[in-house]
Amino acid sequence: MYLSETLIFISVGLFMGYEFEHHDFFHWWDIFYLVVFFLFTILARFIAIGIFYYPLSKLGYGLNWKKYVLLSYGGIRGSHSLILALVVEEGGYADETSVTSVKVIFYMGGVALLSLLL
Repeated sequence: MYLSETLIFISVGLFMGYEFEHHDFFHWWDIFYLVVFFLFTILARFIAIGIFYYPLSKLGYGLNWKKYVLLSYGGIRGSHSLILALVVEEGGYADETSVTSVKVIFYMGGVALLSLLL
């Protein structure tokens, strides 16, 4: 599993590096959108775990607020969303002239990077 996730991160990094070098699709507001997507991802995880907070606190191991924060912020990130972004890019869902697939990989890769750094 570790090897497969490493290969996914390397392949997405190589793809993004190639696209940054050969195309001029990215603007300053893409960084703003990336930060907004990252914040919404964190918020969505807190809401999703918060919906099930009461049953999880009464059953099983018992969930307190410290575990809730750790579970919400430290969830699975990165490789799953990057695989889906690669499917959009390689699966023929966007034509060659479209920047959609490149932007999807940029945003997913950026959210994964921010998740690892923060």
